[in-house]
Amino acid sequence: MNDFRALPFGLDIPCLEGGETTWKRPAIARGREADDCYFFAPKKLAAVSASFARQSDNIADYPDPDLAIEIDLSPSQIERPGIYAAPRVAEVWRFDGKVVIIEQLGPSGTIS
Repeated sequence: MNDFRALPFGLDIPCLEGGETTWKRPAIARGREADDCYFFAPKKLAAVSASFARQSDNIADYPDPDLAIEIDLSPSQIERPGIYAAPRVAEVWRFDGKVVIIEQLGPSGTIS
């Protein structure tokens, strides 16, 4: 169990880890690869559990994560908040080697 997973486990919060996954969604013409991602919403947990049970490797069978974690030790060449905001990922944690930045999806649909 990694360090992050200990928190929801200790608080008895249902959670599934999606790991390092490349999320490509043609409908939003964007894709991203989180270094780790997690699902918390009950409908998403059910969809992920069903996809895991079928051993599906089709990304279309999985919902977008609720939390994405990015470790980006080099200066980013892309606008990551917009990439995660498009599919409405609720929260992104970014680590640049020194600082953890926690960004949340706001009511306007932007991450800040």
